[in-house]
Amino acid sequence: MRFRCLLTILVLLKATLCFANEGHAGPGGHGVEFDEHAQQVIIYQAINFLIVVAGLIYFLRKPVREFFIERHSQYVKAAEKATEALRLAEQEHQQIKVQLSLLESTSLESVARARAEAADLRNSLIAEAENLAKRIQQEARASAILEVEKAKQTLREQMIAESTHSATTQIRQAVSREDLIRLNKEFIQNIETVHT
Repeated sequence: MRFRCLLTILVLLKATLCFANEGHAGPGGHGVEFDEHAQQVIIYQAINFLIVVAGLIYFLRKPVREFFIERHSQYVKAAEKATEALRLAEQEHQQIKVQLSLLESTSLESVARARAEAADLRNSLIAEAENLAKRIQQEARASAILEVEKAKQTLREQMIAESTHSATTQIRQAVSREDLIRLNKEFIQNIETVHT
């Protein structure tokens, strides 16, 4: 499957080169020759790009998958905690209803007092459960944002390292010794003019 994909990309690149050559044809039907050096440069650039993409896929596939699996499990745990808190609040609410039904057999004064206490208790339990659920959701969101930022930063660092390495390699291959000596002289002259 990967070989087919690579072969398809190479065929498309070759077709692009041919179409680019055809686009330069003049009225006489003679096209401008697309030199071999330009073809090689484009092919090397395509190969370098494919190597970088393949490297990123190879090295980042497992960490990214593990990251999302871990985030999924954390969200599931947070949802289970919120569900459990809601279940406990509903259970206590049911207990309060039972206590109220028992108290209704007593005098009106006891019933009024018990209802007030039950309402206060119910409100405090619901508020506590809501606060707990909100806190769990906020912690899960904050943790998710932090992990996403960490993953982005790791990806940026890896891409920068790969790009720097690739650029350094290409510069070392492309710059001749004479160019290097000339650049060093120009740098020294620029430093001298800045200090003077």
